[in-house]
Amino acid sequence: MEKEFEKVNSGSSFQKIYKVLLEVACSKAAPYCYRCFREAPTGVCGMCKSDDLLRSKDGDPYVNYARIAEESAIDELLSSLTEISRDDLDAEFDDFLNDFLFDNVIIFGHEDGLAEIFSEEDPAYYNKLLNDYYLSSILSEKRPDDLNKPLIEINDVIYRTTEVVKLINEERDEHLAVNG
Repeated sequence: MEKEFEKVNSGSSFQKIYKVLLEVACSKAAPYCYRCFREAPTGVCGMCKSDDLLRSKDGDPYVNYARIAEESAIDELLSSLTEISRDDLDAEFDDFLNDFLFDNVIIFGHEDGLAEIFSEEDPAYYNKLLNDYYLSSILSEKRPDDLNKPLIEINDVIYRTTEVVKLINEERDEHLAVNG
């Protein structure tokens, strides 16, 4: 019987989310012996008896998920999700600051939002606040024990944690339905 993947949620640790994501990504690829150039569906090559296998997608050995290519397997699985860019995060932070006060601030007759004032008048403090915002929002390998973060960084790309968790659980449910 196929291995059952763990269920994850938005409050799961980075290690748990990444581990299950990798298992799901690799389950979509067939084991392939790179020495003999043949599939090894049992996990051991029938010809050379090696268990040091690559992963091939759709039987194509040139599109492989090797030990080194785990990141590309995950990237392919996550390709349907929306990446969050640094500009998106900056805009979210600016919206967060501007929503902090309901009205714009007027300084010497100049009216602006709180984010614009901080970024123009005290860029060092603005950058410190922005950095704190990133640290408080992103679950990543660098801070793996943080939980309940709205964003997750995987392979240097940032995604919404809820979208990653939803994708993992959908793939998990599909895998269970197919493999019983």
